[in-house]
Amino acid sequence: MKSTLHALPKSLAWLPVTLLVLAGIPSELRAAVPEIIALSGAQTVQKESSAALSVSATGATSHQWYRGNPGDTSNPVAGATGPLLVTPPLRSNASFWVRAGNLDGNTDSAAVTVTIGPPVPGRLFAMGYNFYGQLGDGTTVNRSSPTLITGSVTQVEAGDDHSLHLKTDGTLWASGYNGSGQLGDGSTTSRPSPVLGGTDAAITSAGTYHTLFLKTDGSLWSSGYNNRGQLCASSTSILKPPAKVLDRVGLVAASYENSLILTTNAAGEPPAILNHPASQIVSSGQSSTLSVTFSGSAPATHQW
Repeated sequence: MKSTLHALPKSLAWLPVTLLVLAGIPSELRAAVPEIIALSGAQTVQKESSAALSVSATGATSHQWYRGNPGDTSNPVAGATGPLLVTPPLRSNASFWVRAGNLDGNTDSAAVTVTIGPPVPGRLFAMGYNFYGQLGDGTTVNRSSPTLITGSVTQVEAGDDHSLHLKTDGTLWASGYNGSGQLGDGSTTSRPSPVLGGTDAAITSAGTYHTLFLKTDGSLWSSGYNNRGQLCASSTSILKPPAKVLDRVGLVAASYENSLILTTNAAGEPPAILNHPASQIVSSGQSSTLSVTFSGSAPATHQW
């Protein structure tokens, strides 16, 4: 193949070298920004479940997924740098999009909406040790085979000697040992049949002798034993009936004598109070020390 080198006209002498080189390459051989040829459609998942999304883009050498509207890069999904995205567990509807790129530029996808569907109800069966009626079958007789308790159940939790279940109408039901008020019915009487322990409940978790549950508005409610402060209350006294202790909570987990909470405060949101000052009694002329803790990543100011 014969090649001829020609001098450039003076009128083109100012053009960048890269552009001049590309000008001599046939268009069909030049690289191009990625073109998105396939993208996952909208999906519906259960609460606390993940969705799997994928994209196919010609010529893409990099990917970054974001949560939100296309073009808004303020909320990248950590570690999501490939054509496949497995979303974090979701509690509410969300949109995701991806930016596919190469050396020639980027292409943004449309948004893919992931919707939280209604919970799939099931029938609750229980078996095993039943000294305190924790199986919820109305007796204290041990059961060696599954015994039907109720239907329309969306979540179950087992504590040490008490059991919890949520129903499709958002009610929380509890049975078994209740020495610290962990069943949430306002008493300390053990119950062999499920009693109402809360309403508007979205998630619950059972500790050894305490109970946590989230309401649909994101508030955290707790009841039961509190010797280590596991109820997130301002004292270590037992709580009965359940008391609201915190706002803006997304997830909870109760264990032996401790609890974990995941708050939903994002950067720039107003802080939420975690613990209010506890009431105190002092003698006349004495001072009192009060404190408050809060969540949120934004710098906080205080005025008593």
